[in-house]
Amino acid sequence: MIEQRQHPRKFLEVDAVMADEFGNFMRPVKLLNISRMGLAFATNEMLAPGTLYMFRFNLPEQERKVRFTASVVHSSTNTELANFRVGARFAKIDEEDLALIEQYINE
Repeated sequence: MIEQRQHPRKFLEVDAVMADEFGNFMRPVKLLNISRMGLAFATNEMLAPGTLYMFRFNLPEQERKVRFTASVVHSSTNTELANFRVGARFAKIDEEDLALIEQYINE
């Protein structure tokens, strides 16, 4: 299957912490894939498009926590891991964190 996205995504099934845009109401989510522009994750909550959330997680074999804020693009009920599968685009990400993500994608 040929990747049709502008930015290729890499499979990634790791635990992460998600909070509202102010860092409150932390809860666990499962990351599903990631690209240089965004990610998909599984959650038990329906999330409204345009809503901002903060994320924190470790890439495989990395000690440094990756942190960023992402905006929800879409949400669907099509996942086996949780009630909803959500796609989000990075809204704010540190250059070092983006470099770690790009390194992971290109491995």
